Amino acid sequence: MRRSVAVCIVNWNGGDLIRQCIRSVRGGRDLHREVVVVDNASRDGSPDRIALEFPDVRLIRNRENIGFARANNQMLRQLTADYFLLLNPDAVLMPGALERMVEFMDAHPRAGACSPLVVDESGGDQWVPTRFPTVWGELCYCATFLLAPLSWVLCRWRAYGRERVWRSVCGDGRQGIRVDVLNGACLLVRRQALVQIGPLEERFFLFSEEADWCRRMQLAGWGRYWIPSATVVHLVGRSRAHLPEASGAVHFYRSRVLLFAIHRGRLQAEIVHSLYRLSWRWNILVGMVGGMVRPGRRAADERIAHYRTLASELSRSDGDTHRIGRQTRQGR
Repeated sequence: MRRSVAVCIVNWNGGDLIRQCIRSVRGGRDLHREVVVVDNASRDGSPDRIALEFPDVRLIRNRENIGFARANNQMLRQLTADYFLLLNPDAVLMPGALERMVEFMDAHPRAGACSPLVVDESGGDQWVPTRFPTVWGELCYCATFLLAPLSWVLCRWRAYGRERVWRSVCGDGRQGIRVDVLNGACLLVRRQALVQIGPLEERFFLFSEEADWCRRMQLAGWGRYWIPSATVVHLVGRSRAHLPEASGAVHFYRSRVLLFAIHRGRLQAEIVHSLYRLSWRWNILVGMVGGMVRPGRRAADERIAHYRTLASELSRSDGDTHRIGRQTRQGR
């Protein structure tokens, strides 16, 4: 029996990238594929080009940018398929990748989701599996902004853990390995798992929604697997090229704090929040001192403005963090 896969793509000013993305998931006779695109109020004409070039693609047009999670949920609530593939518009599936992921999922009935090997344009590994975020991991990350020698040691420790994961994959024939968190750029989800854990958390506007989903799968007993025998090329950041750098960073850090608040509790969320603000203020101070020593550096001034924006914007979410930390998923 042919398996059915619903391919869900969220577009926001995707330009020619989303056309490449759509072409990469079409074709193949082993799977029944339905491609659905939700457009979040693009202004670059890409929705019209999609409708003209791909008349068989279901196109949903939103009047405003409602975010990644909410837009995906629009599709997930309407579709019926054995599997759902969430695919970034700046990602291109390599031939046979989708078939290999579905084959793996069919062979492992308790696998709730899987992701392929993610590479950049040159073919280099762009992402390897990670564990669910911890305060220690965020400390290592923030240390890169504070103490360069110490940050080198901490980051090497984290890299060692990632290398162990990679070596274990290679030693297992690279057929698949169970991990904590999958890559949201290309994520295949089993319908039964989706029905049990529910749709994406819509409070995540951008970033971290896949980590929340994976955590909920883990708590429900569903496995998450990395499939290095399948490959996707991710032109990372291209789909967000129209988003100002500070705005994208604000979404990232705000979602990260929200993730900790939901799954680690209020205290850890506040610790992570404080680590971020400390690192940004350190960058502001270093930039100001550097400006006094070598005045007139435009790049330094822009960097100072960037971190000031981050510190200001994230401070506005303090109240939300406290409220979320008091909630439980069971109570919502």
